[in-house]
Amino acid sequence: MNLIPLKNISIKIKILLLMIISVVAILLTSTYFTRKMIEKDAEANLQQDTSNVVREIDSAVTTDQSLTDLEVINEDLMDMMAIRTNIERIDLFSFSPDGKLLPLTSKVTAKVTAPHSQMVLSTDDLERVKKGQILSKAEQIGKVNYMNVIAPVHLNGNVFGLIEMKISLKEFDRLLHKERSQAFIIAILSVLLISGLFAVSMTRMIHRPIQNLLMAMSMVKAGDLTVSIVPRAQDELGKLTGSFNSMIQMIRQSVEANQVLLARIHSFNEELQEEIHRATEELQKRNDDLTRANRAIFQMQKQLVLSRELAAIGQLAATVAHELGTPLHSVSGHLQLLLTEGGLTEEARRRLSIMQSQVERLINSIQQLLNTTRPNNADFGWIDLNQVLEDLCVLFLPATISKQIIVVKEFDPDLPKIPGSHSQVQEVFLNLIDNAIDELPIGGTLTLRTSRTGPLQDSIRPPWTDLSDSDWVQVTIQDNSHGIPTDHLQKIFEPFFTTKGPGQGTGLGLPISQDIVRRHGGTITVESKLNEGSRFVVQLPLKKRG
Repeated sequence: MNLIPLKNISIKIKILLLMIISVVAILLTSTYFTRKMIEKDAEANLQQDTSNVVREIDSAVTTDQSLTDLEVINEDLMDMMAIRTNIERIDLFSFSPDGKLLPLTSKVTAKVTAPHSQMVLSTDDLERVKKGQILSKAEQIGKVNYMNVIAPVHLNGNVFGLIEMKISLKEFDRLLHKERSQAFIIAILSVLLISGLFAVSMTRMIHRPIQNLLMAMSMVKAGDLTVSIVPRAQDELGKLTGSFNSMIQMIRQSVEANQVLLARIHSFNEELQEEIHRATEELQKRNDDLTRANRAIFQMQKQLVLSRELAAIGQLAATVAHELGTPLHSVSGHLQLLLTEGGLTEEARRRLSIMQSQVERLINSIQQLLNTTRPNNADFGWIDLNQVLEDLCVLFLPATISKQIIVVKEFDPDLPKIPGSHSQVQEVFLNLIDNAIDELPIGGTLTLRTSRTGPLQDSIRPPWTDLSDSDWVQVTIQDNSHGIPTDHLQKIFEPFFTTKGPGQGTGLGLPISQDIVRRHGGTITVESKLNEGSRFVVQLPLKKRG
């Protein structure tokens, strides 16, 4: 059987066990000493009673006239035994002249069933009796205790013999046992009563306040800081309860203060997060501005490089035009003089005319090269882009027919006119359409589309124009050719870059077209996917640049 450790037992049980043990110890000690006193008093009463019986017998014998009248003595003894029911046997002896005992008479009650033996007296015992002392010895026969009393018998003031009585202690033991039982019952009842009183008292004065404290602690542990206990008394437990209430109040105030502090910290955190968010947005905005500025600087650097290259081209073209123009003009003048002279055959005149037309063609080509490499605002006006594209379609009609190219025209009929140079804008779309026709396979499709758009967003507005509030027109030239490789898309607007074979292209068409579009404040972009085609988009403002 597993016993509960003492440390796991509640204080109430511990105190109750301690009190019960104390009470039991006190009652057992008290009962023990009470029993001893009762036994001592009973023995003293028994001795006194026995002495009285002996004196009565001694007195009866002494008053007899003669010891020969044993009948009288026997009657006296029988009367004595009838009165004293605890005397079961009386033996009367006399001393012989030589000091030996001589039996005179013996009486036994009828209720005696077991034989009783006489006491064996020593010489010392006889001497003590002769001197008048009363002797007593305890004896147990079966389960009954007896007391053997030996006392002297006097006659005429002298000891002439002794009397031996066997007194049963059965009644004495019964009474003693009854008193012991009563004492034990009283002790048990006292233990139960005192234990009950202690249990009730401890429940009211100790256990209940402690349970209230434990319950309050459990509620506090669960998070309830509003708990409060009313002290039942002003004793130690009452003071402990008051201290507990004060502690809970301090904890509650501390928690409330912490909650206020946490709320302030949370508020500060939100404000800090908001400040960080605003700072991040401002930093992102400045970063975007810096990115746009870097992009603009990069574009300006590219434009500067392109301008320098175009300036070099213009200088080269001017030098070529000067070096070739002057001789060609001289040749043209001499040819005109030769044509005015007479005596020329018809064949000679025809050949001179052919030579004259070729020289003029060269002069016009050189002049056109000069016009495309230097600004010329002389012919700025309002341009109908739909009409420009229609004219170019007619111009390229032989090429589209020969390659069986399908031309799809999606023109906005309400497209407004734009400000600009008609010849330069025509040069842009002439280059784009010519390149598309060159790249298209037989039976390909060329799509020309015009439309009107609103103001450009800042993210896509080119840095070389400040026309942010102007509406724009958009021209799309799209083909389904084999497309432009990705590594060539970043180079197609660079001067002298061309994918055509030697003698088929100079690499100046797209750079010159981009320069013309930018001089008009517009943009030109390209999208291309291999085996799907290319798409050039030209955007030009409706408002004239200042």
